Amino acid sequence: MSEDNILDYKSEALKVVTFHLVFSENDLSETNIRSTFQPKMAHQIFGPRETIFGYKQLAIKLYYLHNSSKCFVKIEHSGKVEHIEADDIMQKLDPWLPTNYTTSEEEFVQIVKNEKHNQMFGTVIHEFEKSAEVIAVPSRSTTCKYKITQCDLGDPLFQEYHQRFETYITWFIDGANFIDLNDERWLIFYMYEEYTHPVTGEVFITPIGFTTIYKFYSYPSGIRARISQFFILPTHQLRRLGSALYKTVFKHITQMPEIVDLTVEEPNESFQAMRDACDAVFLYDDIKENNAGLYEESETIFLEYVQQFKFCKRQAWRLTDILRYRYAYIYSKQKSFLDGLFKRMEYQIEKEFGNHKRAKLDILEQQDPQLLMAKQLEERFCAYSRVLDEIAQRFIYFRQLLSEK
Repeated sequence: MSEDNILDYKSEALKVVTFHLVFSENDLSETNIRSTFQPKMAHQIFGPRETIFGYKQLAIKLYYLHNSSKCFVKIEHSGKVEHIEADDIMQKLDPWLPTNYTTSEEEFVQIVKNEKHNQMFGTVIHEFEKSAEVIAVPSRSTTCKYKITQCDLGDPLFQEYHQRFETYITWFIDGANFIDLNDERWLIFYMYEEYTHPVTGEVFITPIGFTTIYKFYSYPSGIRARISQFFILPTHQLRRLGSALYKTVFKHITQMPEIVDLTVEEPNESFQAMRDACDAVFLYDDIKENNAGLYEESETIFLEYVQQFKFCKRQAWRLTDILRYRYAYIYSKQKSFLDGLFKRMEYQIEKEFGNHKRAKLDILEQQDPQLLMAKQLEERFCAYSRVLDEIAQRFIYFRQLLSEK
């Protein structure tokens, strides 16, 4: 077999894997663009190159029932390689699929017929209404209720359900792992979309996202809460639903007296941007109402004010910088602010190099440590100042968006 022919049997996983949300039997035969989406990553399933070998014109379709997340796997191709071992697709998928998934379309049709469309888990801690075009009936807008619940990990039905829904994150969160639901230190919050079907009149409830939070001991008698996973279905992203979930969970968690602060485990760029906007708007409104003169105080006093709301130290610094920079931006004092920020970051980097001198010994022998520090300082300062400038310019826009809920 020639090299050209072999390439015919290689597929990029991110292009051939497609998720389908299923609301009715019609969704198995008709393509509803708004109910389909593709993964962002597949390296945990198909290896670092995210390729699948052995099949021509491969298509892997993962059908998830919109409420229960029960799953049907359908694999299509126009031919399989001969005389060379092809990848065993089902073997690779199996550990990452919902328990008791099926590969039989006939069996899945029966499951669809028996689906309960209005099941929801947990105690509602916040809800709001919003007009939206529902996926089940394209081009038909209706009033949707969005409900955020705190779930009971001791409920065996919820455990069974969550183990199905959380399989999404393998394809969207880098290094995602399934959590131990028997560990009582976990907290899980879900977001649901509820509406009356505009055609059938039936109540439909769809889980559209969740977040998991782990409670760590904090000396001497407190709890440090850490957001571990945060996920919104791609079908519902870019609708400010993630910010609504984050704001609700932040408020709920930080009102617990035993919580000393809330942090996030390795936030990606998009989550950090959302978090910065939500936190900064919250603080801006509080300062405007209760302590308008804070902007004239020192950086240390401003930081202490921010930390009382149980932001972790790293986020408290970011928020201090964001709001103080915005103030400087309005009054054309950016240069003075950035000069002070540069000196602080210079001190931090010098301290980091001093603390890790032994660990960096081999590198320091090969390169001038002063040049290394200067390079790091320039890269970090430029990247951070761009973030501050972006938020300062778009702050009113963020505030308008986030004040809707």
